[in-house]
Amino acid sequence: MIGSTILHYKILEKLGEGGMGEVYKARDTKLDRFVALKFLTSQLTATQEEKARFTQEAKAASAMNHPNICTIYSTEEYNNQLFIVMEFVDGKTLTDKMDTFSDKQKLEIGIQTAEGLAAAHEKGIVHRDIKPDNIMVCKDIVHRDIKPDNIMVCKDGITQIMDFGLAKLYKESNVSRLTKAGSTVGTIGYMSPEQVQGLDVDHRTDIFSLGIVLYELFAGESPFKGMHETALMYEIVNVNPQPISELKPQIDLELDSIVFDCLEKDPSERFQSAAELARNLRRLNKQTSRTLINRTQKVQTNAESRSGLDNNSGASILKRGWILIAIGILVGVLIGVGFIGRLFQWEVSSSINKMPKLHTSINLPSEAPLILGSDKPTHGYNSPVIAISPDGMWLSYVAKTISGQMLYLIDMSSGESNPIPGTEGAIHPFFSPDGEWIGFLTQDRIKRVARQGGTVISLCQARTPVLAWWTQSGMIYFTEEETYSLSRISIDDTKKENLFLNPGYQFGGNLLPDENHLLVTQRRSIGHDYSNILLLDLNTHETKLLIKSGYAPRYISSGYILFSRSSSLMAVRFDATAQEVVSEPISIVTGVTMESLFGITQSASSNTGLLAFIPGSDISVAKPAWVNRRGDVEYLNVPERVYGAVDLSPDDNRLAVHVADVKDYVWIWDIQRQEGRSIPSQIAEGQPHWSNSGSKLATGPGYGEVPYIIIHEISREGVVSKTTKLDSGLTAGRWSPDDQILTTRIPGKILQVGFIGLNESVNVPSFEGGFGNFSPDARLVAYLSRETGRSEVFMRSFPGGKVVGQLSTNGGTEPLWMPSNELYYRDGRRWYSTNVTTLPELRWDPPHLVFDTDFIDSPGWSYDVSRDGKRLLVIKRTKPITSSHIDIITNWFDVLND
Repeated sequence: MIGSTILHYKILEKLGEGGMGEVYKARDTKLDRFVALKFLTSQLTATQEEKARFTQEAKAASAMNHPNICTIYSTEEYNNQLFIVMEFVDGKTLTDKMDTFSDKQKLEIGIQTAEGLAAAHEKGIVHRDIKPDNIMVCKDIVHRDIKPDNIMVCKDGITQIMDFGLAKLYKESNVSRLTKAGSTVGTIGYMSPEQVQGLDVDHRTDIFSLGIVLYELFAGESPFKGMHETALMYEIVNVNPQPISELKPQIDLELDSIVFDCLEKDPSERFQSAAELARNLRRLNKQTSRTLINRTQKVQTNAESRSGLDNNSGASILKRGWILIAIGILVGVLIGVGFIGRLFQWEVSSSINKMPKLHTSINLPSEAPLILGSDKPTHGYNSPVIAISPDGMWLSYVAKTISGQMLYLIDMSSGESNPIPGTEGAIHPFFSPDGEWIGFLTQDRIKRVARQGGTVISLCQARTPVLAWWTQSGMIYFTEEETYSLSRISIDDTKKENLFLNPGYQFGGNLLPDENHLLVTQRRSIGHDYSNILLLDLNTHETKLLIKSGYAPRYISSGYILFSRSSSLMAVRFDATAQEVVSEPISIVTGVTMESLFGITQSASSNTGLLAFIPGSDISVAKPAWVNRRGDVEYLNVPERVYGAVDLSPDDNRLAVHVADVKDYVWIWDIQRQEGRSIPSQIAEGQPHWSNSGSKLATGPGYGEVPYIIIHEISREGVVSKTTKLDSGLTAGRWSPDDQILTTRIPGKILQVGFIGLNESVNVPSFEGGFGNFSPDARLVAYLSRETGRSEVFMRSFPGGKVVGQLSTNGGTEPLWMPSNELYYRDGRRWYSTNVTTLPELRWDPPHLVFDTDFIDSPGWSYDVSRDGKRLLVIKRTKPITSSHIDIITNWFDVLND
């Protein structure tokens, strides 16, 4: 495009691009001036209605004449493409220059940006995407778009707000809806809470976004630090950032107050106008240099006050420093000679609270690293692979060895690590209350062994267990059907008792001391960051809300609940007798390996304040990727997110995938055109399945929604032309070859295959199993069954429903039938295939290995295969998982007791 002339604009150079389109510098040959041309993406102007909307908004923005707002000259259309003609600002965005300003200059940028917003708001226009990229500073000036990326510095020092193309009139109704075509307008890291939640917004949303920009300017970092979109959105809605003055002690506390007024979660608690914000910033700017620069005396006074010292305590400070150094040396020596356990061998009393907190690592034997994220069991969950004895003296973990996976035991008093014979195949360890026994799960059994070794005792079989815990009364509670069924067994009586099944809860917590109340997680998304933690009465099945937004709760007998949220371990004080949370959640440690897709955290705590965890992040955050038969990996050019089930269109050109969010949605990515769009929906949707014609997509409701099947008719461009809701009480599976029948799952039955006709009823009895998939001639249905005690792939006749064969023999799940009659299934991280023919008789070849790769086993169909069978599509992590060491923290109780 550079060098070409469009209408009377000669394109000179490309200035940038973003979610709305591309921006070019051009010369207006009529008026002989430089201008900026913004070409909007086809997605934003796909219809005449959308074009008219943007034209109206551009006209509204062009009516503004203010030195701190980039002027819009006109809107034009060329070859059916809409573009906006704007003032050319010769400068840099605030993102590019953020580190170059003095505190005084930063205040001036904030003032000018707020004044520009005030002018826009007076005309009834909301920007809705204030960020550093939209604020320009011209040469020595700042030009702004209420976010660091939208703020530019210009020649005369003027700051200008850019990109008012996202603005929307709200004058008539005083509010503007944020959502368009099922997507949220704005930039995730700079959204207001109301934007994140898809609520109505007004001018106060710009004030929140400007507050984020001001925080970044002065603190040098974002106030919200989530490692992915889901975590960021959660923090924006729920987490109050750290005061700037704690990060930069020279900053005046009054600036903290102004910025935090902008960042109030409730719009009614913020500054009610940008003009009011500008006045406060201007008043602060008029104060003496002591306001923002090197308030040494005040910082020193505050520091001494926090330390409990007076102004004359220089000697005390020096003495305290030497004491701390001495303690540090002592701790180092103790660790070095293997006496770490001496630091931990304390009762939960005042004595432990007097010990210094310690954060150290235990290096694991090179021949026995942690097993996590690869070589996973057949079912999708990574069980917690570490456990600590209640007294904090022993740590057990699942190790990967040459002979397979097994438990290792670490003596915390000596640091010695040894394998536990007989524990081969273990996936999750847990200690008895007295620490003398170690219970453990395999893929299909509950077992226990004495801590000092000896005969392994098998207690009972279990159907895909994930978690277990041992109570004071000698009962072992454990989850089955992954984490949606709860069972128990007495160590003295090997008769298993099935308590109940509830797909609405994840039995991922533990029992209170009365052994009648269980901590559970109520899922609201495939990403557990949006889940709630409840207390479930095992007798009445009644629940009580304890904590909003969190998962993997764990009651600690000292009176705490430890839980997970956005790669952080959080804690609250909890009164088990009153069954009440009695403190606000506090972060204990960040950077912990978690799996929000399944609500699992790789951590463990003793009753004495010793916390062990695997350092890392949310390992559910990943990308779709192609893997060929040699194991080569090619990631798709898409954002890292928490993804769920995936499905390729019949021509391999489009990917439909379930995405975790505040409200889960289905996203379609055009692989050839390198663009994507979400399916518009008023409710959460997921589990997509393309029809064989590629013109329809069946989806199901998100967690917490009433079960039904949704059929979307979709064009080649990904536009939804019609949506049909079937009040079926079912969840959709795979299509029949003629697109007339869907396999289904009956809610409340973790493994149950059924069928539904789209034009007429189908009289086929349902049967126990999962992942039903039609053969190309519709004469057979392949499915997962556990009737042998483990997951295997079977076939039944259709529509008769008679079992006709077992395909897999050493484990298998998620059968996928290709048009060529090749049937794929997987066992853990390994994929097998076989050719199945029905005529003249039913025959199949012995299955053979075709793919082997680590991946994220998302709920539902976690993979697809290209139609030529040469490439596998899975969700893969882009970063390695820690396996060589475990981190240790002592006395984490103190954080809540301070």
